[in-house]
Amino acid sequence: MAVLALGSALLLSACSSGQASDAKSNGAAAGQENAVSETIQNNSSKAHSSDLSPASAAVSPANIDYVFTSQGQDGEQLVLKEINNAQQSIDLAMYNLSRGSIVKALAKASERGVQVRIISDQSKVNLDDLQRLVDANVPIRINTFEGKMHEKLMLVDGKTALVGSFNYTRASSEENDEVLLAIHDVALTSQWNEIFTKMWGDQERYRNWQGN
Repeated sequence: MAVLALGSALLLSACSSGQASDAKSNGAAAGQENAVSETIQNNSSKAHSSDLSPASAAVSPANIDYVFTSQGQDGEQLVLKEINNAQQSIDLAMYNLSRGSIVKALAKASERGVQVRIISDQSKVNLDDLQRLVDANVPIRINTFEGKMHEKLMLVDGKTALVGSFNYTRASSEENDEVLLAIHDVALTSQWNEIFTKMWGDQERYRNWQGN
């Protein structure tokens, strides 16, 4: 929920920034740039501390792509674009992962040498789809706690974060009203990679899933 809240806040920031007056002075602009730099530095320190409390980050609206499926925009194509362009790593925390085209793209990414790690929910493990990823040597972990692993987050190459309400399913692609953001920001993605890695290594709350 904290990830979704931060993603929503970033979108609201992008919208409000677009409505801001162009009459700001150069001195005010310089002050904003200094504030942004200080915020990123402070949050980077938070991400590396043991206390991963909710943090804010300043991201330029120009670095955010977003999709509203209610407006006829295609979230699946945004996801596929980022997967197909990945060169080093994909960290995916996805509540429901069953869209064949996305599963296929993730498998191909692994086969071409991209390090892919997936965390999913124990109640949403689809043997037919996720088995293909296991066969492609993609490590998968699922939750062991009673609640849900309800995140919808993908981190690509340490520089782009996709977050929103969009599950990687047919329903999200074809039926539901969903929102998806692609945030191109190294500092923010680095923070969220720290959180993902902490989840990945949590032996009490997650376990390996080996498929059939």
